[in-house]
Formats: sequence, C-alpha cells, structure tokens
Amino acid sequence: MATESRLKVGSLVAGTIVLSALLLLHVQGVNGPSYWYWPWRRLAALPVYGCMALASMPFFIAQWIDRPTRLARAVAIALLMSSALSLMVVSAMVIDNPPSFEPIVRIVNHPLATGYFLDAQEIMNIPLKTWIHDFPKLAPRMHMHTWTKPPGPVLYWLLFIKLFGVTSRAAIIGAIVLGFLGALSIPATYLFLRNMLGDATAAFCGASFMSLCPGFVLFFPMFDPALAILTCAMVGFWLAALRRNQIRWAIASGFILGMLGLLTYTVLGCGVFMAALPFFTGNRPLKNRLGVYAKLSIATMTTALVVLLALRVILEFDAYLTFLGANENQNWFKRNFPDQRPYPQIVPFMLTEFALTTGWISVLLVIYYFLGRDGTSATVSGGPSRRTLAWLVVLQFLAAAISGVYPLETARIWDFMLPFLAIPVGMELARWSKTNRVIAYASLLIVTMVICQNLLFVAST
Repeated sequence: MATESRLKVGSLVAGTIVLSALLLLHVQGVNGPSYWYWPWRRLAALPVYGCMALASMPFFIAQWIDRPTRLARAVAIALLMSSALSLMVVSAMVIDNPPSFEPIVRIVNHPLATGYFLDAQEIMNIPLKTWIHDFPKLAPRMHMHTWTKPPGPVLYWLLFIKLFGVTSRAAIIGAIVLGFLGALSIPATYLFLRNMLGDATAAFCGASFMSLCPGFVLFFPMFDPALAILTCAMVGFWLAALRRNQIRWAIASGFILGMLGLLTYTVLGCGVFMAALPFFTGNRPLKNRLGVYAKLSIATMTTALVVLLALRVILEFDAYLTFLGANENQNWFKRNFPDQRPYPQIVPFMLTEFALTTGWISVLLVIYYFLGRDGTSATVSGGPSRRTLAWLVVLQFLAAAISGVYPLETARIWDFMLPFLAIPVGMELARWSKTNRVIAYASLLIVTMVICQNLLFVAST
C-alpha cells in the first residue's frame, strides 16, 4: 500500500512538472487545437506566484485544522471560500504590474469578455418589465455573450448600476460579489457530495480540489463558477426525492429547474446524470422505481412550469420565446463560424480542454479511483454504489462532449459540472494521507499559477 501511494503521488508530481514546463515553454497544442485555442501571454512572474501563494494560505490552513467535527469542518470550509475568492480577485489584479483593481474594471467593461455590464447600461432607463418582455428582440442587438443567454446576467449587472451608477465602483463591487457567489459553490459542493456519498471526508476533499481548479479560479469575474450552486441544488434535491420518495424534494428540484429559464441554460446539461439516477436509486424493484420516477418527474416538471408562469405574470418574462431566440443565435454562430467548431473533430478537445483547467491532475485521480477498491458498495441507504456514481460522472462528461452542445470554452462553460468531477476525485483523495493530499493540492495550485501567468482566459484590453 505504501508503494502504491508513492507511485500515485510520484506520477502526479511528475505530471505537474511536465504540464507546467509545456505551459511555460508555450508549446502549441497544449492551449488547444489549431482552429480554436486560448492565446498565450506572459505576465510578470513575481506578482503572479507571490500574490497567488499568499491568497492560497487560508486553503492550506484549512487542510491543517480540518477535523470531522461540525465546528472544525465549518471553519475549514470558510477558509476554503476565503482562499478561492482571494485567488479569483488576485488572478485579475496581477494582469497589471504592480497589481491593481483596474484590470477588473476593464474586464467588466470589455465587450467580448462578457458584455453584460455594457448591455445593462443600454437598458438601464427602460422599465424592467418592458425590457425583459422584449428581451428576445433586444438580445441580438446586444453583445455576443448576451445573444445566447436569458436576461439573468444583464439583470445582475443592472442591479449594481442602479446602486452605484455606471462607475468603476459598480464594476468592482459587482465583480467581488460575483466572486463570492462563486466561492459559495464550495460549501454547496461539500453538502452535495456529503449527502450523495455519505462520506464527509470525501466531500471535503472534493470541495477542496474544486476550489483550486484553474477553470474555477481564473474565470473572474464571470458567472460560471457560481453555476455549480444550481447544479448542487437541482441534482441534490432530485436525488433526495428519489431516495425518500417525497414530492417536496421533487418540487424543490423543479423550482431550481424553472429558475434556470431566467438565469442560465447551461445547467440544463445536468440532464444525463439526473435521468440516469432513478435506475440506480431506491430499494424497490426496477418496475416500481420507474413508477416513482414518473410521479416525481411530473411533480418536478409541473413545478418548473408554475415557476415560469409566475415569472411571466410578475416580470412579463416569456421564457419560451427567449429560449427559441437564444437557440437561433447559437445556431447562427455554428453556421457562420464552422471552422472554429468542426464536429466531431472538436469532441476530444472539449474533454482535453476541461482536463487542462482541472490541472490534468483530475484525470490521474479519476483513473486511480477506478483502479482502486471501494471500502463499501453503497453510499447512502437506497443510493447508487460509489462505483456506479463514478461511472455516471464519466457518462455525464462523455455525453456533454459528444452532444456538441457546448462546443467551445469548456474550460469555463463546464464549471457547472465541477461538482460531478468532485465525486470520483473526492473519493480517491479520501483514501490518501493528509500529507499526500496536500502534495496533490499544491500540485494543482502550481498548475493554476502557471496557467494564470501563461494563458489568456479573460480579455481585459
């Protein structure tokens, strides 16, 4: 067992060294295929590595103080959040040398980074119900990212413009609040994994790993890291409904599903994992389970429809027309930029890009998990086995890639699936000693630093 641990840690460290060297040398292909790739850059080394090392200190304190008690674990998770938020903010500040808040303002105001702040300025004097009702017509005249989204992101930035005006203060405060929402994905993932696996240690390990992933930390200030909260809530409530055969949890899941119509379409990609869960959840015969599945599905979908109808009444928000418009705009991209997203050639690169922004370490840890043995066959009473959950995670990622629904920027867009990845990663790291876990986390942090210095994920100029 000791030899096996040394081999695992050694190969992980070696992989970190190789990947870091490839990134530092700007080896073409590491940053993506020739038809679509992340641009190289070279930030000043001392601000990047020095500031990010300081920002990561709460993370490693959390690993040291963590204990299987409620108070210690709560403090440890709070420290993980503090570190993640600090890393997010610092990753933007070090774009300038010396570091400053100015890059955050530039990113928020950049038309291609997101454009939501600029779009919010365009509609700030239009009554809320009017522009939300007209959003399907307005979206194509807005900036690129807004074309394929519901109005939630624009509504978010409109709130800060109303509070602070069209100012740098609005941009900075809105960005930091958005980073905090992203950091809330860490406790959400912890609770999601703990309830799904029945293993608090694996849950803490999975949440810890996610909090250092380049794709989670470096896309600041963007909405994607915060979307993991919605994943954890919707899928977690759905699993609770299946395990307990209780309508109330199905209604809770349906509420989140309905709100996605206003907030984001990305999280709808959880459908494969959710659809597969009923076949492996519950102690009844499969025939009876399918009956429960049908009943709970009806409750979930009915609730989602009620939420959308309520949004129509309250905000005059037409979810159906908005979705059709976003889908048409997405198809416009595919028709007019076929060279950037050739299908099926893009499929393997969607997976490798996501692997890059989880440090490639995630791939090794998932492989280690499948090569090892589980101490127990089941997670929580009536739930899928651990091995089954891990395979469902693999199925979810393969389906997302093969479907081609998210053809570009999986480094960012797939953030909503990080809680799924944390399932096998957390279970594997839970087998390791604390010292070896710290080595794994330190390796991931190094990759995050190197990527921050050498790859341009978010435009600021």
